[in-house]
Amino acid sequence: MRLRVGPDTSYEKISLVPEYTALQELGRSEDGCWMLTLYGRWHGWVSMDHLEKITQ
Repeated sequence: MRLRVGPDTSYEKISLVPEYTALQELGRSEDGCWMLTLYGRWHGWVSMDHLEKITQ
């Protein structure tokens, strides 16, 4: 999935996040469709369409 600068496909891509990578939620977009996260050295947004919630 793509990590983006902002919560929409119109924003620049920062990085690609490999499939099955665990990500911590730092926030959500107002519409709840995008999650803010930290991946490597980048803070960015990923689409909720590509995520699956994991419980411990």
